[in-house]
Amino acid sequence: PISSVKIVVVTIALLILAIPMLAAVAIPQYNEYRYKANLSSAKAQSINIREIVENYTIKNQQWPQRNSDIGLDESYKLDDLWVLYIEDGAIGLTFTGPGQNNSKTFGYVPNVQDDGYIIWECVNLDFDTRYLPDDCS
Repeated sequence: PISSVKIVVVTIALLILAIPMLAAVAIPQYNEYRYKANLSSAKAQSINIREIVENYTIKNQQWPQRNSDIGLDESYKLDDLWVLYIEDGAIGLTFTGPGQNNSKTFGYVPNVQDDGYIIWECVNLDFDTRYLPDDCS
């Protein structure tokens, strides 16, 4: 018969082998989840910036040319992971966190419709398309 000591030793050995395999799967998944959450947060915060840009445009009859036009620092950061910049009314979001999208950018470009409404189009400059917001091309 197999002794209980042998069963315990084999069980512990299997656990020791299984933990790195589980970590190899879990850690990348967790990092991807965190990354997508940060992206969602940046997108949500950019909605407020879009409203500020629209209000500036209505008041001044021109697009803001830079961050300072709407009262933001030139290196304004969202969540300490994204640098936001304004250029001719367009909003750029450059990721500054770790990973493959470091220094990559996507953004929103305003398009004025015939009825005067502003529609924001998400554009991808060089961001990994797997992580772009759903409304981005």
